[in-house]
Amino acid sequence: MNSALGFGRESSCGKSVGQNGVLTVCNYSEWVANIVPVEKKDGRVRVCVDYRDLNKASPKDNFPLPHID
Repeated sequence: MNSALGFGRESSCGKSVGQNGVLTVCNYSEWVANIVPVEKKDGRVRVCVDYRDLNKASPKDNFPLPHID
């Protein structure tokens, strides 16, 4: 399994994750929310999700939010 983290090391999940078919390659659609791995100070990996592209593709609600007055 190639390191998708960009840190030059394997993830803490181990090499067997890709070999067991848990992770598969998929073709992205316009409804993608990118997964961004971020390395913490202690060396562990936090998986974050970037919803900016998904928010752009989502229909907007034309109703104003109510005020609590």
